[in-house]
Amino acid sequence: MIKAIFSASPTNMTMAQALQWDYNPSLISVPVFFVSSTGNGDENLVVSGTHLQEIFDAVPDTVTKVRARRTEAGGGEERR
Repeated sequence: MIKAIFSASPTNMTMAQALQWDYNPSLISVPVFFVSSTGNGDENLVVSGTHLQEIFDAVPDTVTKVRARRTEAGGGEERR
């Protein structure tokens, strides 16, 4: 049984559909934490702030959900 979900830089819905990776956030029924960054890779390719909000909003309001964005981080980068 899945008790919670952590989703790091989830692929935006448009790109996921184009890649035939369709998924439906409205089916999530356990607590979920979405995280992405404002760095170039996320913001301009994988999941912009707007796209992350769309995914977040698709999760039912009856589900505990959190979203966060790390400022200017990119894949595999450390911030000190």
